[in-house]
Amino acid sequence: MPALLSKLENILIVTRIRNDQKKIIYPIGKFDYENIIEKLIKIPQSIIKIPEKSVEKLQQLGFKIEEDRDNFEYVYKYENLAELKGRGYDGKRNNIKSCLSKYDCIYEKLTHNNCEDCLKFHEKWAATKPDQKKETKDEYSAVKKSLQYFNELELIGGAIRINGQIEAFTIGGKINEKTAIIHSEKANAKIPGLYQVINQWFLINSLNNAGIEFVNREQDLGIPGLRKAKLGYHPDHFIKKFCKN
Repeated sequence: MPALLSKLENILIVTRIRNDQKKIIYPIGKFDYENIIEKLIKIPQSIIKIPEKSVEKLQQLGFKIEEDRDNFEYVYKYENLAELKGRGYDGKRNNIKSCLSKYDCIYEKLTHNNCEDCLKFHEKWAATKPDQKKETKDEYSAVKKSLQYFNELELIGGAIRINGQIEAFTIGGKINEKTAIIHSEKANAKIPGLYQVINQWFLINSLNNAGIEFVNREQDLGIPGLRKAKLGYHPDHFIKKFCKN
């Protein structure tokens, strides 16, 4: 989704535009807290993605803060996603087994050599989402830049080829020594179980032995299907975000 950049004193302010509504993303970094917040809070736009640690301070300043459920970040235990043990993951394991029994899936780590193939696949994927043209266009731009500057951004990724063609890929990275993050995950929806395969194989083949304990799969943006899919992997906890409307 498009965004506007501006400065408030020495702080970079990002304003997100979605459905013609402007929402300011809560700034991060070191700054004169009360001075900046008191100025920021007077701006008529909503403020989103306020971290939990800042809620009490804002409430002390007299502002009404609410949970921003659409921007809760889903955090999972690495071992749960990688191993899929237990009855709660029966469906995921069955989907993977079914997919691998029908298709010859080959995993590749993302490098500059296969990023272009992933981009071509994403073009085809985006074309299947005509009902989400605006959001798909914005996401396509973000994925394109991630693939174009894959090395410079120090990203980690993986892809799956079937019959020589890229049919799924994921892009992520490391937040810190113990936590990985998944920025984008795409698969051919006509191949049942492929989403589950790329999800698991990326962790096993690209993050294994990296000391990762948790995986942040970001927010669901309030999209019902995405929320259902993320909840289906049984998050360990959420990183809660709040908003001021």
